[in-house]
Amino acid sequence: MLSRTTATHSRFTVLGFSWFSALACIQRGCNAPFDFKFKIVLHGKQVSLSNSEIEKVTKLYPLYSSLVWISIVLFTLLVSCKKDTAEPIARFDINSHVAYAGRIVTFDATHSSDPDGEALSLQVRWDFEDDGIWDTGYSFEKRLNWSFQGSGNHRIRLEVKNQDNLTSQVVDSVKIFGPFPDSVMIDPRDNQQYSIVQINGIWIMAENLRYGTRIPSSIPQTDNNMVEYYVYDDDTANFPVYGGLYSQEETLNYKMHTHNQGICPPGWRVPDREDWDLVDIKVAHYFLRDYYGPGGVSGFNMQFGGLFLYEPVRQPNFVPYFGGKQLFGGYWTTYYLKDDYDGMRYQGNVRIMNTIANWDRNLNGFLFLNYTDFSYGPTEPILIRDWFNSVRCVKKKL
Repeated sequence: MLSRTTATHSRFTVLGFSWFSALACIQRGCNAPFDFKFKIVLHGKQVSLSNSEIEKVTKLYPLYSSLVWISIVLFTLLVSCKKDTAEPIARFDINSHVAYAGRIVTFDATHSSDPDGEALSLQVRWDFEDDGIWDTGYSFEKRLNWSFQGSGNHRIRLEVKNQDNLTSQVVDSVKIFGPFPDSVMIDPRDNQQYSIVQINGIWIMAENLRYGTRIPSSIPQTDNNMVEYYVYDDDTANFPVYGGLYSQEETLNYKMHTHNQGICPPGWRVPDREDWDLVDIKVAHYFLRDYYGPGGVSGFNMQFGGLFLYEPVRQPNFVPYFGGKQLFGGYWTTYYLKDDYDGMRYQGNVRIMNTIANWDRNLNGFLFLNYTDFSYGPTEPILIRDWFNSVRCVKKKL
């Protein structure tokens, strides 16, 4: 029995409940409800209180009644704390279960779910060949475009991970046929096969040109009746995807005029400025990579293959170098001008940038540098005689 006299000389303390322990319970995942006990300290000894005794305490000591009842209310809200430990539910949709090689297929895992209702916190990764090698890392982005290069049935595995690092997987498949009719071109000179795409009425290669003879970057490309190219970093492993790097003169076969076959296959030619104008449909820079870049929805598949800088003008200490791989890709046009007055050359090329951070913001908010004229006159801070870029070839009709 509690008396007012003894309790008056005691220090009243509510124990057994703590906001911090309750929150810790939530974070750990409580598997059982709290032990619902309140205690007071009487003359240095802890005394457990039943519900009826709590009522007596609050009547005897109204100053503490608010604290006790607030604690009880908060405890009631948290007493059922039990964190969900169920696995997430993996699910994805495919925009088409039948497609052609090289064409974009869209995979959408936004309907994956988590029993605790925190679907936005789910991360996903993809294995597009179901070979045990994940083609992507974990990402909160649940929509992805992908293209398959080989025909046949392809199994796709999705793994979903929640905040507790619990995972689940699901598998689906797509059937890929060969290249879409009239979407490939074979160069009769060396039997190289290239994907091609039609944009605004012109056909243009969807792969970088891989024609000619490779030479080391220490040897200049010259007009010697032989098409010569460099590979990035002088490493042949870069050739299949990024192709060759050519000077503009080499690209145009040393015939500096527009509507020029240059080093392109028979019936094809180096793009004029007007051709690039048709290809450039003015996609905002936020979507440029997704539209024009590798695996983009346009099928154009521009690569961030960098360039090679060689033979400086009035910079005797300049060292030729490769640069820009994974940052940007440069492609030649036929645009060329030699000013007889200053003897300098003005070249034109088109460039795609990988990220906004690599972007010169002077062209109306687009990353696609349309017909940029790189001048090599006396006002240029860096004077480079030769840039070596990638090449795409165009054709009006197949």
